[in-house]
Amino acid sequence: MIASLLEDVENARPETPAKPPAGNAVHPTRPVPAPRNISPRPVPAPRSKSPMPVSAGGTSAPVVPPRPKSVSPIPTHTQGGTGIHPPHGVQPPNQASADRPYWNIGSFVSEGIGGVKGAIGSAITDIQGYLQIPQQPVHLQETPVSPFEIVPHPAEQHPPAQHTANNPYKSLYPQLSVEYSGPCTKGQLLSCGKFGAGVDLFLKPFGLAVGRHGEFIVSDRGGNRIFVFSNEGEQKCRFSMDCTVNHIAVTKDNHILVAVAKSGSAIMRMYSMEGRPLQQFGNFYKYDESSGIVITPSDHVAITNIAANNVLLFTAQRKFSLKFGSKGAGDKHFNQPRHVTATSKDYLIVSDTGNNCLKLFDKEGNFKRSFGSFGNAHGQLNSPLGIACDSEDNIIVADTNNFRVEVFTVKGGFYTSVVEDTYLIGPDVRPINVAVTTRNNIVVLLYGTGLAEVRIYNWRPNHKGGI
Repeated sequence: MIASLLEDVENARPETPAKPPAGNAVHPTRPVPAPRNISPRPVPAPRSKSPMPVSAGGTSAPVVPPRPKSVSPIPTHTQGGTGIHPPHGVQPPNQASADRPYWNIGSFVSEGIGGVKGAIGSAITDIQGYLQIPQQPVHLQETPVSPFEIVPHPAEQHPPAQHTANNPYKSLYPQLSVEYSGPCTKGQLLSCGKFGAGVDLFLKPFGLAVGRHGEFIVSDRGGNRIFVFSNEGEQKCRFSMDCTVNHIAVTKDNHILVAVAKSGSAIMRMYSMEGRPLQQFGNFYKYDESSGIVITPSDHVAITNIAANNVLLFTAQRKFSLKFGSKGAGDKHFNQPRHVTATSKDYLIVSDTGNNCLKLFDKEGNFKRSFGSFGNAHGQLNSPLGIACDSEDNIIVADTNNFRVEVFTVKGGFYTSVVEDTYLIGPDVRPINVAVTTRNNIVVLLYGTGLAEVRIYNWRPNHKGGI
């Protein structure tokens, strides 16, 4: 048996191949290299043909048409498998890509946000229903359109103002249904302006005037700005200047005449109510330090000059006319003449701040009388600043360091006090300027620590003083 197995193995041994001819000798174990003109890399399929594998039947797979740009690959959920299939008309290139989810990110985000909004709205509705919160109607007419508009209180607290014989000023101020409370609010009709560092807020107010149509104009040395408010207290305009602004006056054409300093070109400038520059005057006195300004009934202009302690007069054409006064304590002398006003007969009244008195001059600069002295009793003054005359030629003065507004007759007698104890409004709050409206009401500019505002008070004098 063993001999037959050895014989079978011997017969199954492969034969040794014959040696090739000598001319074409090839190593028996090394493969023949491919020719250099034939690339060993596979030839890629043409772009027009799909690179999908050939099926078992020998036919190529169908070409996948490109997806149109307008077709959004929104996932379609079905039963079985992964549950996600490509959009209708688009076939996956292979099984691996067929299982890849086709998500539309924009649709997913929008649907998610919409769902969150709906959930929040539903939750709010459920909470309101549970707590039984009544729906309050929104009164658009009570929403202020500017930070300076006076918003009336609800009607259930303050009934609408009635136009009665005892209240003839209601027609000019339609928002007078507001009842002010607190210190120095007796007779108050309106207020506007607010202290702050914003561009629409007062920082260092100084000048005060009233326009021909009841506008309230305020000059602010903090930023050298001019503010214009309507007769209802709403801010209409604000503009800045490139020099120091002081007191202001209003011309018969309803233009703003500003006493300026450090302008390098003039001592007064004129602007429209919209802030458009018109003209400038007084080039010879451009280096002086102006303070107060007034336009007389004859259209002359008087400016107080702090640098020389005198008063400068200009004609109706804004040409220099004359000057009077010098530093001192006498009748024809001044010590810091801050403000000036005029009566209906062109008499000039100067607030001599350093001498704590008021001095009256005619239009030629001749001294007539002086009244007031240092003190805190009625008829006495302590650093008087702003000054104005009403339609009856009564003199209203801001008695600054006595924290009040006093009224004198044109002959110098004490009449009454309009506002007293302004320090109760806030720390160091003082009246620094006054003006008179077209309806003969008194406008007061208050300034102190953290407060700056304009207040309008009812004023109906029943006494007329004469020169």
